[in-house]
Amino acid sequence: MPAAAPKVDWHAEAWMAALVAKLAVNMEAVGAYVAAEARAPRAPGTGHAGGGAHAADTITHKVSAERGAVTVRVGATNAGWYLSFHETGTSKMAASPWLRPAIFGNSAKILELLTRG
Repeated sequence: MPAAAPKVDWHAEAWMAALVAKLAVNMEAVGAYVAAEARAPRAPGTGHAGGGAHAADTITHKVSAERGAVTVRVGATNAGWYLSFHETGTSKMAASPWLRPAIFGNSAKILELLTRG
């Protein structure tokens, strides 16, 4: 008669909690990196948080973990509400994106930060 298979205890809730906690740490690193890149000065016409130093100072990030989903939001605080006009442009002003270049221009670094040990 074959030997009985060993009993394996599976603790899905503990495993998921540890995974979410690790992902939240990595998302914090991503948020801080993207916010810093969005605040960084750039050559004219290549995208920068317009409005001078005050505008760049309003760019921040926030990580949240709810129901097993971890998200990071990067953007301007209420004091920098006008930065959305710089990002997307208006009918009277061409767009001068500051957030999209910070994300899409650094996709390899962001992926590295998300997947680090």
